[in-house]
Amino acid sequence: MQASPVLTTYEPILACIEGIDNDLRYLSSQEVANLIKVDGSSKGDWFAQWLAKTPETARELTLRSLLTSFSGRYFIFGVADGLPVKYDHKNEDNPLNSVNRHMRFLCVILPDAEAGSANIVDAVSQRTIFAVAGHCPDANGKLPISGDFLQCVSWDPHAFGKGKGMGRFYQRNTEGWVFFGDGFNAFNSQSTDRGAFDGHIGGALIMKELQRPWTHWYDGGNAGDFVSSLGSTPDKGSACDPHNVLYDPLFTATQGTVFGLLISAEQLQRIVEKCIPNWYKTRFPVYGRAGLYRSEDWNTVDYDYHRDSQLGWAHLAEPCYECRDKQIVD
Repeated sequence: MQASPVLTTYEPILACIEGIDNDLRYLSSQEVANLIKVDGSSKGDWFAQWLAKTPETARELTLRSLLTSFSGRYFIFGVADGLPVKYDHKNEDNPLNSVNRHMRFLCVILPDAEAGSANIVDAVSQRTIFAVAGHCPDANGKLPISGDFLQCVSWDPHAFGKGKGMGRFYQRNTEGWVFFGDGFNAFNSQSTDRGAFDGHIGGALIMKELQRPWTHWYDGGNAGDFVSSLGSTPDKGSACDPHNVLYDPLFTATQGTVFGLLISAEQLQRIVEKCIPNWYKTRFPVYGRAGLYRSEDWNTVDYDYHRDSQLGWAHLAEPCYECRDKQIVD
């Protein structure tokens, strides 16, 4: 699965930035060119480059197929909001057994790394894809299935020059992959608090429980809590884990420890804490002084540049750090 910015014609890319776009639309050739262009230190948006060269019918739409295409270049984290709820095997009719645990998987993908040699410490420093999915890794958006969602943040570490990164947001809907905007849309008066930016209100990565104790995250030593909560067995899913992610080979090796293929949340904490300052190095000068924003970028419409300059830098930091304990996704 390789992406290349050397293109003269582009495959269609859907977009819908809530508050700006009234409905789904296709990006123009110029808009696509702006997303994928190589500019100085920037290699461009990897995910946009992949979409631009891959026909709609050939795109990976499930978490499993997406990760398979990046074999040896990804790391998986797990979180469940309902983890404290225990499964009652003695009474299968217990209504708590059917309570949605909101199990989700966050995958850190290094698309430019060599298969088998990817190092998680390179996340954010290199182009990185952050993919988050629900508890059905085979869902493709075509059928109404519990736990079906798949979203990505495509991180370009040098989008605005060396060390000045930005993330762009994508979601797999029933129509396929849709571009939802970039970090600056979090501060566009039309798109603030809408769509992806209802959760990512600072335009950056956010993490439920940024520090220990990991009440809901897999931390490397609490696999038993997930077993007790999800209630699945190697042979059968449960009422709250119908797709049996507990023993899915994406997350648990055959005959291996439950969730033994997941990475501890502490590693994700380091990535998020590394990413936020990088984004703010971009946002402070670029958003604070309109003249530094590249006028050719298509989605700069109607930014309220004066709001931040009047309220000061403390206001600039509020959205991200106030929401550090919110979910990664809405």
